[in-house]
Amino acid sequence: MADCNYHYSAFGLNIGSEIELAGFTERATEAKDNVTIRFRTILSSDVDRLLGNARTYKTPGCDVRVSERAMFFDYPKSASILVSDGTDVVLDLKPGSHANDLTPYLTGYILAVLLLQRGYLVLHASVVLLNGRAVGFLGSKGFGKSTLAADLTVRGYSLVSDDHLPIIFRENMVVTLPGSSQMKLFADSLAGVGVNSAGLAPVHPLAAKYMLPANSTLTDEAIPLSAVYLLSNDEDLGIESLQPSLAFIEAVRHTHVNFYLEDANVRERHFADCNQLIQKVPFF
Repeated sequence: MADCNYHYSAFGLNIGSEIELAGFTERATEAKDNVTIRFRTILSSDVDRLLGNARTYKTPGCDVRVSERAMFFDYPKSASILVSDGTDVVLDLKPGSHANDLTPYLTGYILAVLLLQRGYLVLHASVVLLNGRAVGFLGSKGFGKSTLAADLTVRGYSLVSDDHLPIIFRENMVVTLPGSSQMKLFADSLAGVGVNSAGLAPVHPLAAKYMLPANSTLTDEAIPLSAVYLLSNDEDLGIESLQPSLAFIEAVRHTHVNFYLEDANVRERHFADCNQLIQKVPFF
């Protein structure tokens, strides 16, 4: 099998890819890939072998099948994507579609699936380095996770990751790993942090978001997680500590891929990880 054209480092993964992934740090090819992203025809036998009789979920614009080993996404207008064993991503383009159309999926939800399959607890959050430690920002869609992270990076703080907060438990410490060096923001959010969208690359030709290169001087080393903040829609400004029961609910609610945890046979592990997280890291 031919070597991949691109080689990246993100979240402790060495990713070999046949498609360019904007925002990820390129690395030397000497290190062995432990994740590959390749174009190949996805055969029914491949799907059956990895997913068996797994049920099909009909979601807007995509059919999804999930098993303990794999997730299969069928986007009728663009591609089928098979993610298996936390190591392999197979892309099967539909006629008339373009490879670059898949980049937002690969750097977003598909990456979260890979991390889940590799045993990470993956929260949907933006993460910034403050005083040598990582701080995560959770919130519902449109509540300003990326905007707040962008505002802090414009002020000189380093971005750890936008959109993903992978959690690793090491002895008595909770750590995370750096990911993307770019953020995806709407023009009004960019204007709000003092950045002009003119000249920035769009996330996708049909998308209204733009890629903002972020200030980051981070290596691949793990970073201690010091706090998690839940953003709320409130006219009053303030910070208050969350009770453990509420923190647990919010950790579960803001987990990537949380709808498919039972089918992936990781729900029990996930609940245990969320409980461990709220015991060791304060939520506000």
